[in-house]
Amino acid sequence: DYKIIAGEATSLQVFAPSIVDPNESTEVVVRALDYFGNTAHNFSGEIEVELTDEESDFNETVTIDDSVSFIPVEFESAGVHRVKVTEPDHGWEVTSNPLRCDPQSEYKIYWGDIHGQSGKTVGTGTIDEYFQFARNEGMLDFSSHCANDFQVDDEYWQDIQDAIERYHEPGEHVTLLANEWSSNTVSGGDQNIYYKNTDEPLVASGSWQDGEGFNKHEGVYPIENIYDYYEGRDDVLIFPHQGGRPARLRDPEDIDVDLTTFVEINSIWGVFEWFGQEAIERGYKVGFTCGSDDHTGRLGAARPTSQFEVDEKANLQAADFNVKGGLTGAKMEDLTRDSLWDSLSERRAYGTTGERMLLDVDLDGYEMGEDVTIGQDSTLEVEAYGTSPIKRVDLFDGSEMIESVDLTEGEDLLEFTWAGARGNDRHKVLQAPGSISLSKGEIHSASEFGFDHPDQGITRQTPNSVEWDSTISGNYLGVKVDLDAPDDATLSFTLPFLEEDFEISELTEEQVVEIEEYLDVSLTVRPTGEAVEKDINLDFDLDDQESGEHAYYVRVTQENGGMAWTSPIYATVE
Repeated sequence: DYKIIAGEATSLQVFAPSIVDPNESTEVVVRALDYFGNTAHNFSGEIEVELTDEESDFNETVTIDDSVSFIPVEFESAGVHRVKVTEPDHGWEVTSNPLRCDPQSEYKIYWGDIHGQSGKTVGTGTIDEYFQFARNEGMLDFSSHCANDFQVDDEYWQDIQDAIERYHEPGEHVTLLANEWSSNTVSGGDQNIYYKNTDEPLVASGSWQDGEGFNKHEGVYPIENIYDYYEGRDDVLIFPHQGGRPARLRDPEDIDVDLTTFVEINSIWGVFEWFGQEAIERGYKVGFTCGSDDHTGRLGAARPTSQFEVDEKANLQAADFNVKGGLTGAKMEDLTRDSLWDSLSERRAYGTTGERMLLDVDLDGYEMGEDVTIGQDSTLEVEAYGTSPIKRVDLFDGSEMIESVDLTEGEDLLEFTWAGARGNDRHKVLQAPGSISLSKGEIHSASEFGFDHPDQGITRQTPNSVEWDSTISGNYLGVKVDLDAPDDATLSFTLPFLEEDFEISELTEEQVVEIEEYLDVSLTVRPTGEAVEKDINLDFDLDDQESGEHAYYVRVTQENGGMAWTSPIYATVE
């Protein structure tokens, strides 16, 4: 056996609860991270802790002697606040996620990751280590354990059930029993099955890695038979997942769609907004959840890995997991299993790429996830509080973006964003190292956004060029450049699958180059400025909507590349 020890601290991270009452004693958590996002080894020192609550005089120097420290604080005034932590010896400065201090809130926002597995299947570590990290280091309010069912025997299923009970502490940490139904893609692909109760028998797609003899071929498949097995149940939910055996959606008339209230649109496999849009277009009424499918024992703080998978025939060499794990924010009355189940059953939750943003929408008094009837002239109100300045808010009706608001200030920069994936099968990662070069003039500065892997990002910059290393699997990433060049200068953009030249005089408005060879792969170039506001409130006027059914959802993009998606409001317009 080998003992693995994390590296020395290279940064700090601070978590705050998302909603508290004024004058309520609470705790914020400071976590020291190593280069790869692990909890750092043996960190200690002094930190300065400051609240943005103007009515609070809390401003203290705190001595910490552990890599994870719990610091008691108290907020006095209503509103949205944050906690600023400074470590002067290293010059580190970090700000917490937004915290709403609101005594009138019907729901609180709780954060969870309900998709990952430990070492007895394809992950690492024991089940106890898995849940201990989720609760004590990932700082999750709720979690689950989704082992590939073909590797789970009766004894292991009992171990999972026991752990679900052992780590379930209402008011502190809520757990859900689950398994990853893992048939091949043609039979339905990976589907996460969640149970409200903890005494459910395992109904697996097969047992080819744990069975003997004929038992290796036993199982309940294809996915239509799983839906038949659980038909009519209100204590079972099935969430399709784009994993090692990517899920494929069946026609709604062939399954009990009431069992599928969410589809997962982000995990360490990538970003799959297209999958949520496909579900809507097929007639599902689903919300959007994000998770990790973590294999590294870091539920709630999953980061890219350096594991590479090589397929010489397909000319493929790419890290399986090149993005960080996502999180789900659930609107719940309290931190109990019943309240979590209600949130997931009623689509009262939203997903992020790991950022603990506060995000809400209101359509004529209705909230995300609802199925409503409205008039032709309506207003969709958006309220968002970010962990980084918010640069863009996009409104969708199903798969169509119908309006977009740019929140940056000025147009003195050029932004290059590349996105998309190799395809919708297992191998989603597309190698995307590239460069920008300028024929005349000078590139004064360049900054990157959305690069999750610590070994990726800008690798070289000269007065007339910028180079980077990157991979994409549905995620959005890019660079912003500040340059000074004459109108007749040429700016050349290069990726392995794209070479495009732009004349500076042409770059006065957004341009999109689409690459049809792959899945939703595109390059977007636009003049822009810097986003400065983390807190935004805006309205979309939905005037003269066409009669019929609509699915309105909002996508929020931050300056650092972090993203969030509300679950759709399903509106019938009369």
